[in-house]
Amino acid sequence: MMNMLRIFVMSALIVAGPAAPVWAHSPLSASSPSDGERLAGAPTVITLSFARPARLVKVELVPDGGDPVRVGIPTREMIREASLPVAVPGAGRYEVRWRALGDDGHAMSGGFSFTVDAR
Repeated sequence: MMNMLRIFVMSALIVAGPAAPVWAHSPLSASSPSDGERLAGAPTVITLSFARPARLVKVELVPDGGDPVRVGIPTREMIREASLPVAVPGAGRYEVRWRALGDDGHAMSGGFSFTVDAR
């Protein structure tokens, strides 16, 4: 019985293992600011570039320890790049969280962070 359980678990890991990176795949190919970037001043625009067409559903700017602020979405059409105006209040660490629908209809989400240094 123990050998059958071991075979089942190993089989499940072999089957699920290669698929895991696909589930975690983010269609975001680049961002500005880039993930982990340190900036001397606050950005006025956040740019999201996708590897494939996507329809942005939600974009939020989250200050470290603060509440999320929704960032406007320019269109509900399939896009490869979105430049969104943003009001970053000042120095600190910020996270950008996004959700989108891929051209195949699958929901995707991701995020990146940047830091604005104090002057």
